[in-house]
Amino acid sequence: MLSQQTQVFLYACLIGAGLGAFYDVFRMIRLAVKNSAVIVFIEDALFFAVCALVTFFYMMQAMGGQLRFFILLGEFLGAVIYYFTIGALVMKISKLIIRGIKAVLHFLFRIFIRPILLFLQWIGKKLQKLFSKCTAPLKKFGTNAKFRLKQQRVLLYNLLKPHPKQKKKKRRARKEGKNSGRKTRKNG
Repeated sequence: MLSQQTQVFLYACLIGAGLGAFYDVFRMIRLAVKNSAVIVFIEDALFFAVCALVTFFYMMQAMGGQLRFFILLGEFLGAVIYYFTIGALVMKISKLIIRGIKAVLHFLFRIFIRPILLFLQWIGKKLQKLFSKCTAPLKKFGTNAKFRLKQQRVLLYNLLKPHPKQKKKKRRARKEGKNSGRKTRKNG
C-alpha cells in the first residue's frame, strides 16, 4: 500500500489537473470572444482565488491545516502534465469547434441579418434626404425671422421704433452731416 503522504501527493496532482482543466474554460472563452485586458485580469483573479480556496480546503482535509510543500508541488506538477497532454488536445479540438461555430454564425449573418441591415441603411439614407429637404425651409425661415420687416411701436406716444441697423445708419448720417457742415463753414 501507498503511504498517506504519497496518496496526498497523488490527489494533489489530480487537483492540479482539475485546476488546469478549469483554466482551459477561460482559455476557450478567450478564443471565442475577444476580451479586454480588464476582463482577462478579472478572469485570472477569479481563477487564482478558486485555486487558493481549493488548495486551502484540501490542505485542511488532508493534512489538518498544515502547510506542506509537496502538496503545492503536486498541484503544480498535475497542472503542467495536464497542460502539455490533455490540455493541448482539448485546446486543439476547442479551436476547431469554435472556428466551425464562428463560420456557421458568419454564414447565417450574411444570409439573414446583413440584408436587413442593408435595407435599414438604405431607408435611413432616404429618410435623411427627406428630412434635409423638409428642414431646409425651416432653416431659411429661422434666419429670416431675425430681421423684422415691420417696425415695432414704442409704448410711449406710439412712436415707431427703428430697427437697430437703421439706428446705426441714422447715426452715421448725422456724423457725416456734422462733419460735412463744418467743412463747408471753413471753406465758405
